[in-house]
Amino acid sequence: MIWKFLDSCIYSSIAKLVAWASIERHIIIFHNKWVSTKRKRLFSHYIPLLLIVMYDVICYAIITSINNCNRKFSYSIPFCGYSSCVYNSVSFIHFESVTGGFLPSLFIGFGSFFLVLRTIYQKRHFHQQVQWRKHRKMTIQLLAIISLFYILYLPPIILSTAKLFGVPSYVGSGYNLYAQFFRNYIIFLLPFTCFGTLSKVRSRIKKMFRCCYQRQRCAIVSQGTYIKKYKE
Repeated sequence: MIWKFLDSCIYSSIAKLVAWASIERHIIIFHNKWVSTKRKRLFSHYIPLLLIVMYDVICYAIITSINNCNRKFSYSIPFCGYSSCVYNSVSFIHFESVTGGFLPSLFIGFGSFFLVLRTIYQKRHFHQQVQWRKHRKMTIQLLAIISLFYILYLPPIILSTAKLFGVPSYVGSGYNLYAQFFRNYIIFLLPFTCFGTLSKVRSRIKKMFRCCYQRQRCAIVSQGTYIKKYKE
């Protein structure tokens, strides 16, 4: 039950946090007065993040522990085949699919797409030349995040939502088996996707590895020199 709680909480929180980040980019770029002071940053940045995390933690802590229908555990499948009895309610499944899957996917996709369009429109509105080199980093990062979520996250959400509206359960059953497994890779791939598109972070990581390699090489050379002198 603990692993099921952590999986549900982290998986749902990441999608909602990335969706909020897609909205917050519009605030930072086009409405920077909303984050100009510490108090404004508290209300427009920190409190929404805290509310998203607290909502998922409290919600899934309550939901995961509800087992009044006495579900049996199977120790040969992931999470022992456990799911809360709340999922017997079709209305709750609809609610979770919409709020935890469908809406975050829309916000991530459309929020990132319209950010690029809005930036270009504002540049042309003020008769400024669009310098693609300056916007290349932002565009690459947005496309990388959108691709990650739309390849691994959105297809199983669409498939499960379609089944709720009457599509037969056998449709896409083979794909759904792999999709439910590979969607967990979002948790591990998202940090690397973000860091990989930041040139400063890449350069710092390269410097760290170079320093470690040089120190290790110097230590090996000095140790070899000491052994050679000792033999002489």
